[in-house]
Amino acid sequence: METLQELHSILTDLGDERVLICADLNAHCRIWGYANEDTRGAQVEDFLLAHQLYLLNETNSPPTFEHCGRKGWPNLPFIKGMDFANSCTWKVLEDYTHSDHNYILIGALDKKPKHLVQQREENNTKDHLAKATEEFQKSIFAACRKAYKIKKFKLKINNNWWNQNLQIKKKELQALKRRTNKSEDDNKLKYQLQLSKKQAELKREAEKANRNSFRNTCTKTTDPYGWPCKAVVKNKHPPAELFKQLGNPSRGDTKSFALKIHQELHPPSHSPVTPPNFFPLFQEPQITKNEIRRILKKAPTKKAPGFDEPLKKGIIVLFHKDGKEADKIKSYIPVALLPTIGKVLEQILLRRLNHTLKKENILHHNQFGFRDGRSIDDAIHQLVEKMQDAKNKKLHTMVICLDIQGAFDHLQYNSIHNSLDQINFPSHTIETLKCILTDRKVTIQTAQGPVSWSQQQGCAQGSCTGPMFWNLVENEIISEEWQPNVHLQALADDFIFVISEPTGAKLKATAQAALTKFQHWTNKHQLKVSTEKSTTILISRLVSGPRVKWDNQIIKRSTSLKYQGLIIDKLN
Repeated sequence: METLQELHSILTDLGDERVLICADLNAHCRIWGYANEDTRGAQVEDFLLAHQLYLLNETNSPPTFEHCGRKGWPNLPFIKGMDFANSCTWKVLEDYTHSDHNYILIGALDKKPKHLVQQREENNTKDHLAKATEEFQKSIFAACRKAYKIKKFKLKINNNWWNQNLQIKKKELQALKRRTNKSEDDNKLKYQLQLSKKQAELKREAEKANRNSFRNTCTKTTDPYGWPCKAVVKNKHPPAELFKQLGNPSRGDTKSFALKIHQELHPPSHSPVTPPNFFPLFQEPQITKNEIRRILKKAPTKKAPGFDEPLKKGIIVLFHKDGKEADKIKSYIPVALLPTIGKVLEQILLRRLNHTLKKENILHHNQFGFRDGRSIDDAIHQLVEKMQDAKNKKLHTMVICLDIQGAFDHLQYNSIHNSLDQINFPSHTIETLKCILTDRKVTIQTAQGPVSWSQQQGCAQGSCTGPMFWNLVENEIISEEWQPNVHLQALADDFIFVISEPTGAKLKATAQAALTKFQHWTNKHQLKVSTEKSTTILISRLVSGPRVKWDNQIIKRSTSLKYQGLIIDKLN
C-alpha cells in the first residue's frame, strides 16, 4: 500500500517523537471489529507491529461507518509511544452527523513528570520507585538521542560487497602464503607473523564490506518483512501471520492469544515463597563510576534492548526452532529484550558475585559451564581421562549422559534464593539479586497493545545472571559426596556420570543408586530429565551389560554418545 509507505517515511523522519495518526484505511481485520480479514488488514497489522504503534480501537467498539444497513470500522487511530498511548482515550460518539462516518472523540493528555530528584525524594513505596526508575530511563534515553544523532547512510546502487580492494588484498595474501611455504627457519617465522596480520586485516575488511552492503540493501527495501528480514531470522511469517501459524482461533483477539502464549511458555510456579532474611549485611564498597564505565565499554552495542520499562520487564520475541512444528507454541524460543540499564546493573552485581564465589572457592571443580578459565576442552579432556583410567584398570564402566528438559526455563526462583543463601555472605549484592527475581514481567507486543504476564520461574534468554543462577543451583548436586568410583561432571545443563565397578552386578547397583540420588535433586527443584534424549554407553567385555532406569523407564544404550559436538565411543 502506498499509504503505508508514505506513513513509514513520515515516521522515519520524525524519529522518536510521539505521534498520533488518524487514517481512513478501509482495511478489514478482526482486531478492530470486522468479522473477516483481507490482505490490506494483514498489511496494516504488520505495519503496526513493525513500527511499535498502538491501536486505540477496541474490538467491541461501535462502528465508525454506517450506510444503508452496512457498517464498518475503517477509521483507525495509531499512537507511537507507550506512555503517550496509555494517556490517550478513544470513543465513538452517537451524535447525529451529515456523513456516513460517525464522530470520534480522542483525548490526549500529556502529563509532565516531576523532576527526577523530587521523584527520588518522594519514593515511599515500591510502585513509586518503579515509576521513578521508568522516568529515569526515559531521561537517559532522551539525553542520548539529543547528544548522539542517528546517522543517515547514503544509498549505494552496487550491493556486491566483494570489491577490487579486497581482491588485491586476497592476491597479496596468496603470494605471502607461497613465500612462507618456501622459506625456512627465521625467515619463515617472520613471514608467518606477516601472514597472520594480513589474514586478520582481510577478514576485518571483508566483514566491514559485507555489513555495509547488507545495511544498504535493508535501507532500500520498502517491505520491513521482505527478503532481508527472511535472510536474517529465517522466518517466512511476519508478526501478523505468526499468531495464525500458531493456531489463532477465529474468535478472540491477538491480546487473548498472546496471553495464551504467556501461560504456556511461562507457567506459574507452585514453589513456596522464600521468607526474607533479616541477617546483618556485610559492608561492601560502593559502586563507582569507573566500575559502571568499564561495563558500558564492554556492553554489546548491536543487541536489541527492551523498551522504556522498569528494569524487571522484558519484551518477548519468538524465534522458531529449526525442524519443529510451526503450529506448536513450544516450537518457539522466547527471547527477552531487556532494558540496557538493567543489564548494566546485573553485570555489576554479577562481577561482585563472581569475585565472592572465586575468593571463597564455592563452585565445584567439576563444573565447567559459564566459568572463566574453564572450557569445553577441559570438560571433554576430564571425561575421556576418567573413561581411559577405568579401562586401564580393567573395570566395567558405564557412562550415563542425562538431559534436563528446559533447564533454564523451569529453574525455580525459590531454588535460586536458597542457593544464594547457602553462600553465607549476606550482602547488598545478594539481596539485590534476590530482588531482581521478584515481580518480573514479560510482555508480548500486539497490534492492540502490549500483553504482560508475571514470570514466576525460569531465566529470561538474554539475561546476564541466568547462567550464574543455574551454576549455583547445579553446584548442590555436583558437591554431593559420591562414592570413589562415581564421577559426576556438568557443563551448563549437560550432566555425565562415569561409574566403574569390578563386576556387572555391582555396576548396576552403584549406577542405579547414583541415579536415585540425582532424582531426589531434580524432584526437589522441579526439574525433569528427558529419557528420550538421555543415553548410556558400556565400556566392558560383558556380553549383556546391566541396564539402568529413570522413573521405571530404561535409559537407552548406545555404542557412542555426542558430547558438546564430539562423538565419544568405547575407546576400543
